[in-house]
Amino acid sequence: MKAPLFCRNLRRHAVVLGALAVGLGVFEDLIVRVAAQIDMGTGLRAFLEQIIPPAMKKGLAQQLAFASFAGAPAFGFQHPVTLVAALAFVVLAATIPAGERESGFLDLLLARPVRRSRYLIAVLGLLLAGAVLLPLALLAGAAAGLARVSVEGQLPWWRYAPCAGGLAVLLLSIGGYTLFLASGARRRGRAVGLAVGVTLLTYVIEVLADFWTAFDRIRWVSPFHYFKPIAAAVVPETPIQDPIVLLGVFAAFAVLAAARFERQDL
Repeated sequence: MKAPLFCRNLRRHAVVLGALAVGLGVFEDLIVRVAAQIDMGTGLRAFLEQIIPPAMKKGLAQQLAFASFAGAPAFGFQHPVTLVAALAFVVLAATIPAGERESGFLDLLLARPVRRSRYLIAVLGLLLAGAVLLPLALLAGAAAGLARVSVEGQLPWWRYAPCAGGLAVLLLSIGGYTLFLASGARRRGRAVGLAVGVTLLTYVIEVLADFWTAFDRIRWVSPFHYFKPIAAAVVPETPIQDPIVLLGVFAAFAVLAAARFERQDL
C-alpha cells in the first residue's frame, strides 16, 4: 500500500515539483553564464576587500569566495531564491498530514486497512523525492552553464556535487522538523506557519552570528550553519561532519514524527 500512497502524493504534486526543478535548473545556468560575463577574478576580489569595513570582513569572508568564478556556481545553491523555492516544496510535502486531517480525507483513508506508519512513509517518500530532485536540477543547470563558458578558475561540474548533496540534507533536516510539527497539527496553515517561523528564525541566527557574539554561541542550533556549498566546491578537504549532523536531525525528527502521529487521536 506504500507505493500507491506515494504515487498518489507524487501525482498531486508532480506539476509543482517539475516546475520548480526546471526553474531552479534554468536559474543556476543563468548564474553561471552571467558570472562568466563579469570580471570575477582577483581584481574584483581585491576591490571588495578594500571597500569592506574591517569589522565586516569576518562575516563576509565566505561570501567573498564567490568573487572568483569557481565560487559563483556554488553560490547559486545557497541563493535566497534557491532556498525559498526548494524549502517551499519541502514544507508543502511535509505538511500533507495536517492538510489531509483538516480536509477530513485522512479519516477516510485510515478507516481502510492502511497502517499509519505506511501513510507516513509515503509522505516521507515525496519529501525525499523533492529533497533529491531539486538539488540535482541545480547541479544539471550548473553543468549546462559550465559547458557553455570557458573562463579562468573554472571547475568541472562534478566539483559541485557536494553542493547538491549539502542542499539535499539541509532540505531533509528542515523537512524532518516540519513533518514533526505537521504530525500533531489539525490545520495545515498552523503547521506551515510554525515551520516557516522556525526556519526563518534559525536562518536569521546564522546570519547574525557572524556579527554578534551572542548569536555566535547559539548558531549550532541553525541547520543553515551546517550548509557550506562554496567551501564544499572550492576546498576539496572540506570535512563531512556537517551533512552527518543534518542527516541526524532529519532521522531524529522523522522518528519523533512517527511516534507522535501513531499516538494522535484523529
